[in-house]
Amino acid sequence: MTTGGPRIVVRDRVIQGGLDTKFEYNTRNVSLHGLLAEDEYRDIVKTLNEHLKKSRPTKLDGALLVTGPLMVPVAVWGIRHSRQRKRRRILLKEAIEEFNDNHELLWMQYNKRQSGSFLSIEKRQPNHGQDHTDHLHTDESESECDDVVSTLRKSNDAAYV
Repeated sequence: MTTGGPRIVVRDRVIQGGLDTKFEYNTRNVSLHGLLAEDEYRDIVKTLNEHLKKSRPTKLDGALLVTGPLMVPVAVWGIRHSRQRKRRRILLKEAIEEFNDNHELLWMQYNKRQSGSFLSIEKRQPNHGQDHTDHLHTDESESECDDVVSTLRKSNDAAYV
């Protein structure tokens, strides 16, 4: 649910050798559109990064990945990585909900796109917040694709019965 108005796109950067990402709090390349002051933006992004820290890979994950030729460590790493990604999604959702609860005039949402997902902050519209899943926005075309894929899977499963 976009407003078409000014939007702050919160950039992210790769950390830990490509195992994770972190939201960039430096305002040098970010257009704030007068929605937030630079200090407010930095504080918000630092808080968000701190909240997501619990889901970051540890040194053990790096060691498991490096010992990949043994195959068993890669399987363990895959399980741990999957859990960390799931935990990151949950923590990101919590942080977004907390932001939206604390800021009456602003709305934060994570925009899922096939070309690349991004976090954005924009002016709150009267209808924002009515649907609690609104902060995890997905393109309509992606949801249509999901419908087509699920229909194809059902028909494919039925063909093998």
